[in-house]
Amino acid sequence: MSAKLLLLLCIGARVTIFVATEACFVMNGEDSWLYFNSTVKGGDVAHYKLKFASKKDNGLIFYAQGENRDFEALFLNRGKLTYFLFNPTDYGTGSTYGVYIECTKKISKNYEHDVEFYRNEEFKTDEGITYYKSGIKLDGVEFKKIGYSQGVDIEPQFFLGGTKENITTEVPKFKGIIKNFIEETTGQIFEKATFEQDIQACEKS
Repeated sequence: MSAKLLLLLCIGARVTIFVATEACFVMNGEDSWLYFNSTVKGGDVAHYKLKFASKKDNGLIFYAQGENRDFEALFLNRGKLTYFLFNPTDYGTGSTYGVYIECTKKISKNYEHDVEFYRNEEFKTDEGITYYKSGIKLDGVEFKKIGYSQGVDIEPQFFLGGTKENITTEVPKFKGIIKNFIEETTGQIFEKATFEQDIQACEKS
């Protein structure tokens, strides 16, 4: 699965908006996607937050890439939320400083979930020792890997809900709702995409 994702995740892009209102997008799971041309440099550290409700067990939620074959993705795989940061070594031998984390519990379809995903976030133990972690927090439950992913090169552009082409048959475009997508370290709120295809606004309650 991860090897297939690596071979076929080949386009990326990202946007940044500064309006503090709810941004909610409806994806049809067939040909809808959002492209954000952000000006915020990705780099080693990032912390994203969003809410989503999915109608399917499989679907791409977030995708970004950089030079040297680096890429980052958040997706549903057989109902389990998965975070994949591919960060190859300098020599490109196939090894990686990256992260692959799959939540142990399946999501509930048509239910709104709160999600955070992050890379190289600093934290201290009760003893005052500093560590770094990358991972996912799903509805308050954290799944993480301890360690620092060195030399991450993720460009600021990104996609939500899918890309211009399907990545794999196992990870199709997302069907459902994605809303309130922000990057916490910079306070960026991503409300208006640079480009979009077949996106509908959520109904106001």
